[in-house]
Amino acid sequence: MPKAKASADKPTQTQGACNLCGLPLPAEHVEGASAGGIHRFCCTGCRQVFSILLQAAGSADPAAFRQSDLFRKCQESGIIPRSAEDLPRPAPAPEAASAETSPPSPEGLTLALKVENMWCPACAWLIETALIRAPGVMSAACSFITDQLRVRYDPVATDPNRIAAAIERFGYVTTQPGEIQDHKLRRREWIRFGISAFLTMNVMMLSFALYFGFFIELPAESVASISWPMAVMSAAVMGCGGMPFFLRAWQGLRQAAFSMESLIAVGALSAFGFSILNQLAGSIHLYYDTACMLITLVLLGKILERRAKDQVLERLEGLLSLMPSKVRIVDEAFPEGRFVAA
Repeated sequence: MPKAKASADKPTQTQGACNLCGLPLPAEHVEGASAGGIHRFCCTGCRQVFSILLQAAGSADPAAFRQSDLFRKCQESGIIPRSAEDLPRPAPAPEAASAETSPPSPEGLTLALKVENMWCPACAWLIETALIRAPGVMSAACSFITDQLRVRYDPVATDPNRIAAAIERFGYVTTQPGEIQDHKLRRREWIRFGISAFLTMNVMMLSFALYFGFFIELPAESVASISWPMAVMSAAVMGCGGMPFFLRAWQGLRQAAFSMESLIAVGALSAFGFSILNQLAGSIHLYYDTACMLITLVLLGKILERRAKDQVLERLEGLLSLMPSKVRIVDEAFPEGRFVAA
C-alpha cells in the first residue's frame, strides 16, 4: 500500500524527482509499489494517475505516460501540479469557532450516473477529485466496483450536462440510469393511451346513435354525418395508438416471426378496413368502435404490464447493485493484482 512521508511546514525539496510529472520531490511525498519497483510521487494526484495509466497501458514507463492525453488533462484540471508552486501545502491550523454561525449551505440536487471505462480504483478517485474541483459540485462519490456515481450539486451553478462533460473529458463514458429513460417511455405510453381512450369514447357514443338504424330507418345524410366523424377519429386511433403494434407486426412479417402484435394488427386493421368498405357502400354495419376499443385496451394492458415489471425490477436492482462488476486478477506481471471487467 502506498504510504505518505512526514509532513513539513513548507514543501521543501528532497532528493529525487516525481516518477510521473518530473517535479522535485517535496518533504511530504507519497510512494507506490508496482511490478517495476517502488515509485515516488510529489502528490497523491500523480500517484493515482500513474496507477490508472499503469493499469491501462500495461507498462511502467513514466516518459510515455507524460505524453498521454490523460496526463495533460489532469494538469489542466489542477490534479497534477505543473510546477513546484502547485504542490500541495499543509492545511492551516483550524481557527476557533466564531460567535456568528455561517448560513447553512443549500441541499442541492442529486445526480446518479453510470461510469464506464474505469480501469482501476484510482479512476474512481480521479473522477471524484475532478468533480469536487468543478464549480457547483458539493460532493461526489464514485464506486469502482459497481460503476455507479452519485453527485450532489447546486442547480444554480451547474447542471447534469456539465457534470457529465467534466467526466467524459478524461475518457470515461457516462450514461443515465435506466429509470430516467423508463420514465420518458412511460410518459409517452400514457399520452398515447390518453389520446386513444378519448377518441375511442367519442367513437363509442356515435356508434350508439348509429345503432338506432337497426330499429328505425335513418336517412343516408344522417348515416354519413355520423359515420364520417367516426372514420376520422378511428383513423387517428389507428395512427397514434396502433402504430407501434403495426410496425412490430410488419417487422415480424418480413422476418416470418409472428407475435401477439401480429394478431392485434390483423384484428384492428380488418375491422377498420371492413368498416371503410361498408361506409362507402352506405351500410350501417360499421365496426370502428371494435377497432378502436381493441387498440385502447391493448395499450392499457401494456401500461399495467410495464408497471408490474417495474415493481419487480425495482426490488431486483437493490440486490443487483451489490454485485461487483470487476474482478481482480493476480499474475506475474501484476503481483498486486489487476482489475478487469467481470
